[in-house]
Amino acid sequence: MKGSGGIRDQGPGGIRGQRVEGITLLTWVITCGLLTAGIAVASPNEGARGEGRGASRDQGSGVREAAERQGEQTAGRAEPARPRPVRVRASGHASFLALAAADTFDRTLGSSNVVEYGASGGVLLPRGFFVEVDFSHVERDGERVFVDDGVVFGLGVPLTVSMTPIDLTAGYRIVLDSSRRSVARRRLPFVPYVGGGVGWLAYKETSQFADSDENVDERFTSYHLLGGVEVPIWRMLGAAAEARYRWIPDALGESENSVSSAFDETNLGGFLFRVKLSATF
Repeated sequence: MKGSGGIRDQGPGGIRGQRVEGITLLTWVITCGLLTAGIAVASPNEGARGEGRGASRDQGSGVREAAERQGEQTAGRAEPARPRPVRVRASGHASFLALAAADTFDRTLGSSNVVEYGASGGVLLPRGFFVEVDFSHVERDGERVFVDDGVVFGLGVPLTVSMTPIDLTAGYRIVLDSSRRSVARRRLPFVPYVGGGVGWLAYKETSQFADSDENVDERFTSYHLLGGVEVPIWRMLGAAAEARYRWIPDALGESENSVSSAFDETNLGGFLFRVKLSATF
């Protein structure tokens, strides 16, 4: 009875424990297989996502670099200068004139140095060019003289000489920059300019007690060259200093009895130093 009892107790109890252990082992095998398969499936997806994120980052970086290079190229190129519009200019001037016929006017007027006053108007064109017309006038009193073998005798007859030149000038203003290579250029506080042109001179000699044929009223063609420097003062106002030479050939010395013929002087022009005050609109 003990044996059968022992066998009964041992047999059924041992068989039940083996079944439980087998089921547990199978469950672990299946679970490990499923986990392994899940990891294997998830790994390619994660790699693809990582590669996609890396490609997106590379693409974004390339776009940024291209934009930066484009910005550098745009900043490096200076914008082309736009032509300035046409502007109108008016000015007044005073000129010191040293007449070329120095001996003639020294004897008749007491001095060959006179002062002209006048005004001018013109336009400033794009690219530095300009056109100007100016009007001046000078008048001096003296006396008629007689020249004999180089000796001058005063006749005591009052004489008034007046000259009214009108000059037409075309020129160029040289706008200088502080740095030719810099993108933002700063203009220097002065503008040199040069020019030249033609003109006309109205010349008169009048005397109170002279006959009509002794008075002179003639017109001559003149030519001139000039150069100067302009300095801005305030807003549209500016000042300029200018040197000019006016040439009027064969205007004097035609009459054998004239003073200019005795001194062999024919040029009615001379050298001018002019100061101008202008307004530009």
